[in-house]
Parts: sequence; C-alpha cells; structure tokens
Amino acid sequence: MILDFTKLVQKLPLPKELQEHLFRLLPLPVNPYVTVKSGLESQMLRDAAGIAKQLDETSSTMHLKLGNEEEGVFTTTLLIKRYPKNINFGHFRNLASIPPTRYKIEIHPILKSMVSKANEHKLNRLNYEIEEAVRNHQIPDSEIVKAHESLSKMLNEVEYTDNLPFEVWVYITTWGSSVQALKRNVRDIKNLLAEDKGKVNNLYFEQIESFQAGLSLGLIPDGLYKDYPGRFVTSDPLSFLNPFVNGSISDGKGIYFGNSTRNQSFILLDLLKGQGGKNIAILGTTGSGKSGAQKCLGEGFLEHGLRVIYFDMNGEYHAWCKKVGGAYLDQRSETGTYIEPMMIYPQVSELDGNPVDTMIARVTRTIAILADTTQEYHLVPCDLAIAEVLKANGIDREKPETWYVKSLRITDWYQALCDIHTPEAQDLRTRIHRYFEGSQRHLFGKSEPLNLDSQLIVIRLSNPEEEGEDPRASMVKMTLALDTIWASIKRDKLKGERFTALFLDELQRSIRNAEVVKFLNTVATSIRHQNGLVVTGTNRASVYLGDHAPAQSIWSNSYIKMIFWIEDAEIALLKESKAVPDPVIQAIQASYEQYTFMLKVADRHWEQAKFHLSPMEFELYSTRGLSAPIQSVV
Repeated sequence: MILDFTKLVQKLPLPKELQEHLFRLLPLPVNPYVTVKSGLESQMLRDAAGIAKQLDETSSTMHLKLGNEEEGVFTTTLLIKRYPKNINFGHFRNLASIPPTRYKIEIHPILKSMVSKANEHKLNRLNYEIEEAVRNHQIPDSEIVKAHESLSKMLNEVEYTDNLPFEVWVYITTWGSSVQALKRNVRDIKNLLAEDKGKVNNLYFEQIESFQAGLSLGLIPDGLYKDYPGRFVTSDPLSFLNPFVNGSISDGKGIYFGNSTRNQSFILLDLLKGQGGKNIAILGTTGSGKSGAQKCLGEGFLEHGLRVIYFDMNGEYHAWCKKVGGAYLDQRSETGTYIEPMMIYPQVSELDGNPVDTMIARVTRTIAILADTTQEYHLVPCDLAIAEVLKANGIDREKPETWYVKSLRITDWYQALCDIHTPEAQDLRTRIHRYFEGSQRHLFGKSEPLNLDSQLIVIRLSNPEEEGEDPRASMVKMTLALDTIWASIKRDKLKGERFTALFLDELQRSIRNAEVVKFLNTVATSIRHQNGLVVTGTNRASVYLGDHAPAQSIWSNSYIKMIFWIEDAEIALLKESKAVPDPVIQAIQASYEQYTFMLKVADRHWEQAKFHLSPMEFELYSTRGLSAPIQSVV
C-alpha cells in the first residue's frame, strides 16, 4: 500500500515547524547544496522518522532525488562503519566495478595532545572487560582483545614515533535512474564489502549531510561527524588507504583543487586561514580546461559561503550562472546601461580617502581610457571640466553636507568640456566625440547601478576582440564595474560580513590600456587587505611573465598558480622566464588533451592534478572550449 506522505505527516503529533522540515525523509526534488535550517533537534527528527517508518516502510526510503521529474536521478550515500580486516593500497577502488558509484575518503588530523585524552576512556573500558572475563574464569572475547591491542599499539606509536594521528571516514555514493536501480546498487555494494567482513551505515536520516560530505568540494557538515565518529588510525597504515597524508600539498580541508595524479588523493586548500593574500593565477590555452576549472573553483567558493563575482566576455558563464541560481548582469555596450562615473559613493570609513577625490580619479581614468591617452596635455582640460561641474552643482570637497545633494552625470562633464575653448580641450573633445555624440553615444545611455546582493554574480561585458566591438568602451565598462565591486568589498570588510572571490578570465583582452593595467594591478595586490581574492586567467604566458609583462605583479603576488597545457610559443616564454622548473614544463607539454594541470601553492612543491568530475558535474561546468568530456572518476 502506498500512502500519501503529506497526510501521513499531518497525523503525526509534531510541531508545525517540524512537520514542514520532514522533507529530509523524502526523495528530494531540490538542490542538495542548500542545507537544512538550523535549530531543529536531531533527536526529534529521528523520532519522527521512526514513527513514519513504523506506519509505512515504503514511505521512508532514504535517498535524494536530483533534477526534475523527467530527467531526475536517485542517489544515496553510505558510510563504512566496519572496515575489512586487511586493507591493501587503493583498497576501495574495486567499488568502481559497481557503476555508477564513487567513494570519498575524508581524513581529519588530530592533535597529538588530544589523542591520549580522547582514547583513555575507551582503552580503560576494553581493559576492564578483559579483566572481568579473567576474574570470572572466562576466555575474553577475541575481538575485544584485538581492539585493546590495536588501540594500545596506535597510542604508543603516536606518543613515541613520528606517526601522526587521524580520523577517517569513507563515504560511498551511488545513484540510479530509478529507486529500484538504486536499491540494486546498494545491495551490490553491501555484498562486495561483506566479502571482507565490511559493513556500512545507511545514514537513513542524514542523506543531505552525507551527500555533501561525499562531494568533492571540501564541505564539512560538522554535525554529521559528531554523530558518527571516524575510525582512529595513524599515518603509516592510512597511507595505504590514501597516500596523500604523507607528502601532499593538501591542507586536508577547504576548496577542492582536483586530485593528485600520483595517487588520486584529493587536494583541498584552506584559503580562509591566515592573513596573507590568496590570489590564484591560471595559465592555459583555449580547450585545456581552464574555464571549466574556474567554474569548479567558483562552486567550491559558493559552498564555503563566499560571494563569487565573474567577469564574462564570451557569454560562456550564462548557462552555469542560471543553473546555480546566480544573478547575470548584462553590461555590454549595446545595452546602453552604464555605471555612472561621476557617482560619489558614501565613505566606508574615516580611513577612506575623500569620496570626491575618488570620483575625480574615476572620471579621469574613464576619459583617459576613451581618449587612449595619459598625457597632461589632455588631462588638464578633463580636470577643468570636472571642476566646472562641481562648481555648478554646489559641491565642495571640504564640505560633506554638499556631496550628495545633487546627482552628477558624465554627460554634464562633456558639456562642460565643450564650453572650454582651448586647443587642449578641443583635441580631447575630438578624441572622445564618438562616445558622446557619434556612433558610440549609446555607451552612456541609461545610468543603472550594479545590484551586488546575490552570492553569485556574473557580469557580462563586450568582448573587445569581436568584430564591431569598441575595445575602449568595453574596458570602461569593466573598470566602472570593478569600482563598484571594490567599494562593496571594502564595505563588507568593515562590517565583517563576507569574503569575496573575484574572477577575471581572458586577462589578455583587458590589458591593452595602461590605465586599465594600473587599475587591475592595484585591485589584485590590495584585495587581500579587504577580505577578498582575485582569480585571473589567460592563455598567454607573456601576460604574466617577462620584463614587460603587464600582469607580472599579479603573477608574483598569487598564492596559487595553475598551468594547463599551452601552445609551443607560450612554452618557450615559460622556459625563458625561468619561473618554472624544466620537469614541470615537460609535464605541461605532455598534458595535451589530458586536462591535467601543474599546481603550485606558495612555497610548496609542484603537483600535477586533475579535476575528477561526475558526468553531472561535467555538464554543469562544460564550456565552449571542451570538445571531449573529462574522464569521470567514481
């Protein structure tokens, strides 16, 4: 008999708030990345689930449903609770013989000082049971004796050797096109583990948390780990299960940066710890996996609560942005919308500079980009026109009460410039005429501020290399957007509200103007002081490396460097720069169509890595450049 679960819930003697959250017990047609609201007692949920299960076993099948009704997939995650007696290198890889299945080994280091305290009670209890059996002239249980010997040995190793203590969990996630197919997979997994006397916990009431824990995103649902303590092991035996505990660049938690190709271990980097900058510089040709990697990193940042902002010059982030519920802001030249350069933003703090001076610098930079000049000959009339607009509107930089009385417009500045009858002003007007009176006059059509309230924001800009596009207009749009974002980041830092990751891909298209280069370098090198980081990407080594590289300071100030496959000409520049060792360059040359990359984290060694994505994740991150799917690893 199949019951209506909604009616079933209504019959349960539970508070209304708890009834509303019993969706944890059902197949979920929702985004699994959205966590359950806090504040609910876990035991109440367990009791409610028990009642539901007693009333109707079929109504409490524990799994998640991802996707819509037509193309949904059912998934469940298991946790190993009894391990096989003998574990060999890569032991659990044979789970891959049950498609589709993937496993994740979660490892948490333990402070040595805490090991003895945490296990003292357990050791005393085992010892008591052994002594009690001897006092009663009985043979102690062999499993208890073995557990006592193993625990004593591990505690001695931790105390007197360089062996490190860890807690380990092994999650197994499987999925199927139907509930029946899912159950068959679960049965096969249990049978396979039973051959070595292994057992699993079904995690009936923690499927959302266990699904998150099984993802390759470094997300740690703390409540799950408290309810289900891990297996206590030391680094030597653990290295057989997952070698990355010895000699890996991984931090053990944080953002997912792929898997090491040496041993398939997860590389997780904690970018929120410490005070230093955590910028990321990515180098890779079109089709090497560079853009897909940036989406994967962005997903990881979102999971850890960061605000993520992308600048998109190709439109390739539109579909992904919509799929994950982000805000897509179209700032292309042809839209006619623009961010007002003459906007005077409120002071974030007393330590900030004068907001009128900040506005003057912004307008000067905007005109310098449009006129393609940094000469004083042209900037003097620019400054005179700004002064005239301020005077006409009664704005005095020394009197804050006058700053926000009237709204200023860049078209007012242009009119003031036209009223200055000097050769310099006339020359400057000629240079920028088309942006105010000519074919590009739509650039400043309708003033519209950026809405930066969403956690994920993609700002669509015109590609300056496309036919018919004006590169100067595109650069102005980008710098004005960056100005707004920069002010928002500083406000967030003052309030202590959030951390921001800013993605600037296709950097080679953004560095054609000296003013733009100067501004980008300033943002990239200063953002670490404002609770933020910058992820830059390019397909040209000359952008980052060389005596005249425009983004050299961005490269040198990047905490993490990722190099995918690049063309021979770029490889030659890489060699010439001496910034990368020869073995690393050889590995890059051999990575054609392998979608691997060389990863450098601060002063740690280079590591070759690869993002291992499920077919579902690959489809989510796929870009125009990838002609073949990345190999799925489960």
